[in-house]
Amino acid sequence: MRLKDKVALITGRGTGIGKATALLFAKKGASIVITGRRKAPLEETISQIRNLRENAVFVAGDATKTDDAQNMVRKTTETFGRLDILINNAGVNYKPDATSATNEDAGWCHQYDKAYGLRISSPKDSCELYLSGYCGY
Repeated sequence: MRLKDKVALITGRGTGIGKATALLFAKKGASIVITGRRKAPLEETISQIRNLRENAVFVAGDATKTDDAQNMVRKTTETFGRLDILINNAGVNYKPDATSATNEDAGWCHQYDKAYGLRISSPKDSCELYLSGYCGY
């Protein structure tokens, strides 16, 4: 992989695939921005990345919220001057409970909407934010 001196924004916490990707990219020489809703895992992952490479920051936020997504892209470009790689890794693993389908917070419709937002809407919106800022789309 040719990642030396590239800038990567990786959504999806500081755990699992997002963490593994961030660590691999850092080993290959990329500057890293990781995002997620929980600050503690992000701090832990950033600490591990900084053992490999100084150029790493995190931005806490929810990738499904437009303001947070804009902040993620803005912080990346403010910190590193550009964004070369956008990895939309944020996701959830909801397990619908048919017995609670009438409860909006636990029902399958709500869970489906959250999963759709993370897997479809959020990556689309992130790409549009990036393209509008860099390519004038």
